Amino acid sequence: MVDFVDPTSVATTARFKHTFRFLDTIFTVGTNRPEVLIYFQKMYPDPDFYLRAFEEKNDDHQGLEAQEESSYQDGASYYVIDEPKIWEKPFIWTKERIYPCPVTHLLPSYAYSIITNSIVASIQSHLIFHAAALSWQDQGIMILGVSGQGKSTLTLELIRRGFHFLTDDMTCINRQNRCISSVHRALSLRRSAVELFKDFFHQVDTNSGGENLGGRKIWLNLVDIPEAKIAKPCRLRFLLCLSYQPAGSSPRQESFVDEEGSRLEDLSTEDKKFFYFSIDQFEERMINEVRALPGVEKCSLYAETPFPTFRLIGRRGHFLLPAIEELCQKYRVALVNIARDGQAAVDYSQNPCLERISKSTAIRELVRSFRGGWRSPVLREANSGVASMLLELGQIIKGVDCYRIIPGRLEKMADLIFDLVNGDRGCL
Repeated sequence: MVDFVDPTSVATTARFKHTFRFLDTIFTVGTNRPEVLIYFQKMYPDPDFYLRAFEEKNDDHQGLEAQEESSYQDGASYYVIDEPKIWEKPFIWTKERIYPCPVTHLLPSYAYSIITNSIVASIQSHLIFHAAALSWQDQGIMILGVSGQGKSTLTLELIRRGFHFLTDDMTCINRQNRCISSVHRALSLRRSAVELFKDFFHQVDTNSGGENLGGRKIWLNLVDIPEAKIAKPCRLRFLLCLSYQPAGSSPRQESFVDEEGSRLEDLSTEDKKFFYFSIDQFEERMINEVRALPGVEKCSLYAETPFPTFRLIGRRGHFLLPAIEELCQKYRVALVNIARDGQAAVDYSQNPCLERISKSTAIRELVRSFRGGWRSPVLREANSGVASMLLELGQIIKGVDCYRIIPGRLEKMADLIFDLVNGDRGCL
């Protein structure tokens, strides 16, 4: 691990710079690889996100060094550098540490992931969740769900029916006015779903796929679709939690076999959790500690991804992600990506089901989807930590109708939601 890089050399090398605004945070990304900045602009086409860009001339290094050293000290700047004279590997320099990039051609997406995670973890003005959000007649609709349950596909189907787009994958609720902010990040769509919407958009760049977990996704900028409408910030009115199984049904039993063919103990799908996590470098001592965590059934290397990626099988009721984040911090390893997976496969040929859930159940789902991380200033600003956030979430969902939706045929799911937001409860 490299703990120090000469800041003067870094500032001199970073000739290309963009200044961005994400919610209440303004930050600058400096690099000698302009494709890094192009990637950021591609992911966030909103003109309010992209503030300015400039290229420094080589004869103005002294002013640049002073400017960048000052901005770095207050946490405003990030550097993405690919220069063997400084270091043999490309790297990202954030206010927390230096992250080496193990795969050079993935530097833009890797830098985006590292910097975005750093920014999200520092946000105090908003509560940020892994969820999609739309609006219908100025009513906010939030869709929670783990990766692979079809949040983005359902979002695009609702947009095709006239719903307005607020955000995909990362929903930000303003803590002052409790409105969902409009965050125009590109919508992540699985390649297998592109055919479903060929009549809705004329051309999709299928070479723009994400690199995590096999590159099975493309990024779709809704600003390029004339029919898509961008929503204004609005209050949350409906919370929909995608789930594999209705709350009142008997848990299904399923047997799982790991990569080495070892049979695991049969557990109900409601008691078992699966996810992948990618790290920037393999640290055997850390992985051994992950395997020893209470609640971990199995943690093994998943070989299909460019970064070291591990598939974890554990028991529900154990806060495994916070523990993994702590271990990453302990061993100075970057948590590049987390993707939930492995639950019972969704049968998209069946009829979907929509049922009301309690406010307490909805709050638990929101806590599970919280993107700020357990080191977030939102949780550290009060001695009560999580309890304080639970009270705040209780205030946010006052007057919110909360439902569980069991996925099924796409058009039927959209029908249920359309009827719901228009006041037809006869389907419940």
